[in-house]
Amino acid sequence: MSNRGTILLSIVAHARAGALQKAWDLFRDANLDIVKDDPAVLTVLGRLLKDEAARAQGSEQRKFFRQAATAYDQAGQITGQTYPLINAATLSLLAGRGTKARALARTILERPDDAAETPYWRAATRAEAHLLLAQIDQARSKLAAAISVAPKAFEDHAATLRQFALILGHFGQDKAWLDDFRPPRTMHFAGSLRLKASDEKRVSNELRQILREEKVGTGFGALAAGADILTAEALLEAGADLHVVLPAPADIFRRISVAAYGTRWARRYDAVLASAASCRVLSTGSVSAFPLTVRLATEIAMGGAVMSARQLQTEAIEFVVIGSRARTGRDPGYSSWIASYWRKTGRRQRLMRVDSIPATAMATGSLSHGSAAKLAAVLRIEFPPLTIPETEHLLRCARAQLSASNSKALVNPVWTGDALIVAYASPDMAADAMVGQLTNAIQQGGRATGHYGLVYPFRNPFDGSRYFVPHPADVLQTMAGLTPEGTCYATEDFIAAMHARGTGHSTEYVGDCCIDGQRSPTRLFSVR
Repeated sequence: MSNRGTILLSIVAHARAGALQKAWDLFRDANLDIVKDDPAVLTVLGRLLKDEAARAQGSEQRKFFRQAATAYDQAGQITGQTYPLINAATLSLLAGRGTKARALARTILERPDDAAETPYWRAATRAEAHLLLAQIDQARSKLAAAISVAPKAFEDHAATLRQFALILGHFGQDKAWLDDFRPPRTMHFAGSLRLKASDEKRVSNELRQILREEKVGTGFGALAAGADILTAEALLEAGADLHVVLPAPADIFRRISVAAYGTRWARRYDAVLASAASCRVLSTGSVSAFPLTVRLATEIAMGGAVMSARQLQTEAIEFVVIGSRARTGRDPGYSSWIASYWRKTGRRQRLMRVDSIPATAMATGSLSHGSAAKLAAVLRIEFPPLTIPETEHLLRCARAQLSASNSKALVNPVWTGDALIVAYASPDMAADAMVGQLTNAIQQGGRATGHYGLVYPFRNPFDGSRYFVPHPADVLQTMAGLTPEGTCYATEDFIAAMHARGTGHSTEYVGDCCIDGQRSPTRLFSVR
């Protein structure tokens, strides 16, 4: 790859991470802003300008849309490819230049199919061109044709649906017909452990019907004996992808929450686990912390369903089996607590009540609650290299803003000499601080990293101050080495739990990092 190609990849990576100013700096430092004959450069320029438009409003936004459309149009005129041209057409529409948008759309439709594109994108591009010309029936027909040639390309379908929604929103037209083309729904599942034989059959039969009605394609949950395993079996039978999140290593979880209820469940657990699309095992640090990781696993599984639905432009629902006499409690092991947690976000839910003895969704009774661990979202805000007076000024600003915030830290923030450590009870509170109260430090060249999970209290013997050490202890510092200046990165656990609660923050996957003590790489996301 050429040096210019490497630079362009770095620019796009920074833009995806939300470090738009850094991306612009790299673009201009490489003198790419004066290049007018390289379609790759012009396409990246269009991307940066489109990102600027997403942050702007009113006339300023239309200006950026217009400039982005021009960059894509120039790239398309050089290559003749439809990808930059259809982007130019849609961005022209959003810039208020309908005549230009329609002219580009007609140009695309008059040309033969672009051999450089996949069969899906050839048809989807023509569908978008018809939509720009307000030819709804043709657009719908072409979109159906595109999906028919790549029925499992759900991420491509989702990208097209986002574009269509923007165009229809600009026209002020109904978007409901897009629902016919959405990828299958995602589902979080949980339920009672002890089920009577009659309940097992009824749950399985009703669940099969629900999966057909809701068109579920992906499921997220644990694999405890009872309703969990029944749901997982039904998902696999329906051809759905199963993503398992376990609060402890698979053998320990099998012993506590599966085999304790009968060898038949253990056999079914082994079979389902072997067929799962993925299995995430949480690192506990201490087996006595199992009750806490039950809640953590539940939040991560919920968030996984929500994140998958957002990525695919579809809907996340929940299926929960609850004992007929169950009451909502504070223990996250109970399916009634899980159902209540999901319901508070306003998302749809399918509940099924059974006559079984109410019991926890994941057995925890055989393990002690004596661990000193807590669940918390910890931030590490690394300040830029400044003079001592400048650093003191930023710290005073951060203190004032954190004090005024409705989201109170669990303990007093700790200044380490190069970073501020702050802990919150939930990741949504931490995200608010990350992109809100602490914006000054980040915008001036600092960086923020966040993780949600088990933390252990530590008291400084010299001054008596308290703070929390995350598990693994070096997770935030390791992440900081990969986080570009001016950006906020968080672990997948942080992001998933944040989405489980419902959030307005924009997040995007940016890559992996290896943390000492972790069995697999940690996925990182930007927070904006």
